[in-house]
Amino acid sequence: MSRTCGSLHNLSLRHLVGAERKVQVVDLPNAGIRGNSHMLMMDRNNLQVAELIQEWLAKQGLYR
Repeated sequence: MSRTCGSLHNLSLRHLVGAERKVQVVDLPNAGIRGNSHMLMMDRNNLQVAELIQEWLAKQGLYR
């Protein structure tokens, strides 16, 4: 049985939420980060993406 990328994404989110993990979906263009592929850390603006992730981790108390 094959699944689309979207349904795998939704399955992963349901698993994390079900395991009582904090989940936040970020639409990068809406966050002001444009031009990304599916390999975020290999794109030219990877430092912007990393900063966004670090800020989220800091808000969760997981990064200083």
